[in-house]
Amino acid sequence: MDQNNNKKGNQSPTKRGSLSPEKEKVKKTKITKKNEDWKKTCQFCGTKNIKSLDEHFITECLSLFSCKYCEQLVEIQDMKNHYRGECVASKNF
Repeated sequence: MDQNNNKKGNQSPTKRGSLSPEKEKVKKTKITKKNEDWKKTCQFCGTKNIKSLDEHFITECLSLFSCKYCEQLVEIQDMKNHYRGECVASKNF
């Protein structure tokens, strides 16, 4: 019984799971940095630290291609579907 009383008596006044202001600031900084890193990562090929995603999509991304018929950027894995229906020239296929 004394052990249960000691445990209850030794509880800290802060809520369980709450962080000190310093730790909360560090946590927010890490989350913000992680969000910023995500904004510089290609969602198609996974390349990180890209300066300009638009430029990467058009000139560098190996997972995208520019359709020679409609000039739309298309994921390689969706190429057949694009040619069959989305492309303005699909009636030619």
